[in-house]
Amino acid sequence: MTRYLESIKPLSTDEGLNNSIKAINEFSAPGGLGEVLQNRLYELDKRESNNWLESLWLNKAYLEWREPSFININWFAKFSDNPALGVDTNAKSGSFTMIQIERAAGLISNILNTNDKINSQQLAPDMQKGTPLCMNQFKYQFGTTRIPQEGCDTIVSQYPCKSRHIVAMYHDQIFSVPVYDVHGDRVSIKSIVQQLLNVVNEVRTSRNLELPVGILTTENRDTWAKARSKLEKDPLNRATLEAIDSALFVVCLDSIGVDSQLLSNVDETCNHFLRSNDGRNRWYDKAFQIIVLNNGQAGCNGEHSPVDALTTGRICVDAAIGEPAQDPAGISSNKSPEIGQPKHLRWSIGADVYRTIEDAKVNATKLAKNVNVLLADMEDFGSEWIKQAKVSPDIFVQMAMQLAYYRKYNEPCATYETASTRAFLHGRTETIRSCSMQSLRFSKAFDDNTVSINDKIQLFKGAVAAHANYMKAAGMGRGVDRHLMGLRYQINSEKELEEAKIFTDPAFARSCTFKLSTSNVSSGDYFRGGFAPVTEHGYGINYNIGKDKVTFSISEWINSSETDSTHMKQAIIKSMQDIRSSIEYFAKYN
Repeated sequence: MTRYLESIKPLSTDEGLNNSIKAINEFSAPGGLGEVLQNRLYELDKRESNNWLESLWLNKAYLEWREPSFININWFAKFSDNPALGVDTNAKSGSFTMIQIERAAGLISNILNTNDKINSQQLAPDMQKGTPLCMNQFKYQFGTTRIPQEGCDTIVSQYPCKSRHIVAMYHDQIFSVPVYDVHGDRVSIKSIVQQLLNVVNEVRTSRNLELPVGILTTENRDTWAKARSKLEKDPLNRATLEAIDSALFVVCLDSIGVDSQLLSNVDETCNHFLRSNDGRNRWYDKAFQIIVLNNGQAGCNGEHSPVDALTTGRICVDAAIGEPAQDPAGISSNKSPEIGQPKHLRWSIGADVYRTIEDAKVNATKLAKNVNVLLADMEDFGSEWIKQAKVSPDIFVQMAMQLAYYRKYNEPCATYETASTRAFLHGRTETIRSCSMQSLRFSKAFDDNTVSINDKIQLFKGAVAAHANYMKAAGMGRGVDRHLMGLRYQINSEKELEEAKIFTDPAFARSCTFKLSTSNVSSGDYFRGGFAPVTEHGYGINYNIGKDKVTFSISEWINSSETDSTHMKQAIIKSMQDIRSSIEYFAKYN
């Protein structure tokens, strides 16, 4: 409660803060409702196999969400280019290229290497300051699919994942593609190339193409659940859905050439990885999809429910680092393996599902056209200079974003930064509330000519220290948001709901309306990602901190009357430069 109160102060008026303090004191008083709800959390913890939060978070944050997971939940990333294959600058829309096929095959092989390591428990653990983190999330990457159900979705998964096929998609056609031989052994990259060529050639020559059923995965979850239930009544559809659900992962071959306005620059390329061509040629329910364009560029799209983005990110970064791909040990590219042929998955579509598909096309296009991603590259400096200034690189960027927002709007806003709680068994994330009284004081003072440079630097250091304290607390499970969510969902009567004034206090909603939703990936030069804003008038900001540069992706909803990603991009870059200049000036003259 003390930490929560501190987090709402910069967002509150004096009168509003007094009301909040009263609500907090009533809630947390001995024998009060807070104590009752806390005891229910203890009981929940006893019933859960690992921790009280795991199932609650999965259901409330993701599976009960009824709006489309497309764009709203799914995130994207763009990989660095393959150093051996490069980019085909002559790729034409509607076509495929060998660079595309060869890169896709190499990435598939590299990702299969990771699945083999996960199955045999040979994947080296992620580390945080010398401490190994819980690796449970990696069990929910391969053979994993979110299944729509009315009211609350479910997740099907395999561990160890023994599936021997992937799903390949080309021109909205879906294929089950074996990537192991009939004995269950790995095949060469050359063999995977041939499998993908078989897929492309069948689509190009077939006179019997299927409807774009994958577009249904972009729909409202209840709408999709009803359509899937109708599809499952037919044995042909059940077999197709089983093949998709059990597949290791999805590979999408996109025919968007360099002549297309969709890919006129790197910003548009990243937008394409987020929203595809208005949701086409995807199965958004799979845990992750590798996307390879016909110019040779590649990326991924991840479904956030089963795992956090850093988990999928590691799999993808390892695959990109391993390029140009090499066959696994003991595999001969000259050997002709006994391998099953790709199977074109078929559908039986009734009139009602057909109408749902047509509606989904319209709805997906509307949603896709309402989001925009803008990239920003800060190439003046990176983590090396920031560390020399004795500041955490991550906190430096967070303070720059606080200053940038204040400069643009002349007020602070609730800010979300992702903290990992994987130091705990089955831990996922907690919120770092980046906006503090200290960051507000710093932001207010920075452009005030009546404040000395010495005082500005001291205010900056105070903001940095406050953020560091909250970051440490969040990573150790002592944040605000997950605990408050847990308490709120223990309320089981109208009387208790009325009594819990802490949750009806306007400050609570304001502090959870994260107009800045931010995440630090920091995966070097191999991977840059992004996601949509979590509020109507907010920004989604993903950033990577390299040694010599910092890169951002900044998203906004186009129909928002309050956001301007171009201006925000400029404000963030200028704020970083200005903070650096102030630190250097202070160091020079003190």
